Amino acid sequence: MPDPKVVLEQLIEENGGKLVRQQKHKVYHFPNGKVFTCALTPSCPLSYINSLTALKNLLGLNPPDRGTPGERREKRIKTRGKQQVFAQSGAPPKILPTWRQKLALAAKQVVPPPPPKPVLKHPVHRVIRPRPLTFEERMLRAGVRRLE
Repeated sequence: MPDPKVVLEQLIEENGGKLVRQQKHKVYHFPNGKVFTCALTPSCPLSYINSLTALKNLLGLNPPDRGTPGERREKRIKTRGKQQVFAQSGAPPKILPTWRQKLALAAKQVVPPPPPKPVLKHPVHRVIRPRPLTFEERMLRAGVRRLE
């Protein structure tokens, strides 16, 4: 694969891009009115590839069917670590329960239902709690005398 930096410069020249300024970024203006900017000293080695893709999108050089989904593959189901493929004309294979489903079923069988709550003959009243003490009441209980 050719160097993306060289390909980027060639595309800019071929499409009539003019370098307007070059400080921290190179700014190019194209005859169709579009502006393209790329870093003067990029820190990432993939930035030239990303810039090349952005320039192709800006200039409309990508094929028109790019990004459309292609032909679908056959659906696969994972069963017990082995993949089984649906036959084109046949029915799907029987799917076995997962370990979570087995665990839930086992838990239902092992755990007995909770015992019914006893019905009280007399109503249970709320426990009445005393109000919290004020600061002065706490000091008096502690034996601190008030200054007068």
